[in-house]
Amino acid sequence: MTDVQERPVTAVPGPAYVVGGPTGYDEVVGFTKVLPAMRPLDELPHPDFLLFQSLHVMTELCWYNMHFEINRAARELDGGRYGEATRLLERAVRLQRLASDHLDHLRDMITQADFLQIRGRLPGNDSGTDSPGARNLHRVARHVWLRFADAVHRQGAEIRDLFGTGPSEVAPRDGEVSGLAEIAQALMQLDDALLDWQQVHQRLVWSRVGGHPSFRERHEDADRPTGMSGRPVDLLDKFAVRLHFPELWREAQAVASHEAAHYA
Repeated sequence: MTDVQERPVTAVPGPAYVVGGPTGYDEVVGFTKVLPAMRPLDELPHPDFLLFQSLHVMTELCWYNMHFEINRAARELDGGRYGEATRLLERAVRLQRLASDHLDHLRDMITQADFLQIRGRLPGNDSGTDSPGARNLHRVARHVWLRFADAVHRQGAEIRDLFGTGPSEVAPRDGEVSGLAEIAQALMQLDDALLDWQQVHQRLVWSRVGGHPSFRERHEDADRPTGMSGRPVDLLDKFAVRLHFPELWREAQAVASHEAAHYA
């Protein structure tokens, strides 16, 4: 007889969620191994907590996948396979955009009143800064940057050459240099996507907890809104503008300055 597993439904009418017995599908996807990590439905601190947890888990899975893809891109860089490295970095960008979508959904589908109720029923020692996905993205971004910088050095070029502002002896149309220029653009797109998530997150905090710069009182630190860790939410400001590849943004700024001077 097939072994049937159920997730009981409480507080709402309707049938239980039937998982069913072992299947080839589940052997590949592993959903029944993931499901026990979700808070049991009869222990939800708030009905919207399931959505709150699900969106966070999906974000962490995106970041886990991104870590894998960025490491793969770094390996392709070492092997001189620049087209494949670019493809993998572009995949990481898409995954990060998906993570931002999850954050948008959380903001759109959970009202401030419900958000604050969920927040008030959490242990109080949890913090988004403890996210393993976020921490590992910072580490793997540093790793791929070092591999990229090494690849540029092996071509006898410098970062500025990839933006067409370098010395004339490095031809921007050279195949290897052109491939590295595409990777530089993919890295900037990845940084842009990471910035987007941080800034959406900051706006979510402002709209649910407060702390927008317009309402900060310089001498009333005791009244500053705080996150779950107890620290003021304005500490998020530094994350909302943190760049993982600042050298690329600096060269992009140099290009803009050069163009502005040319047309002045």
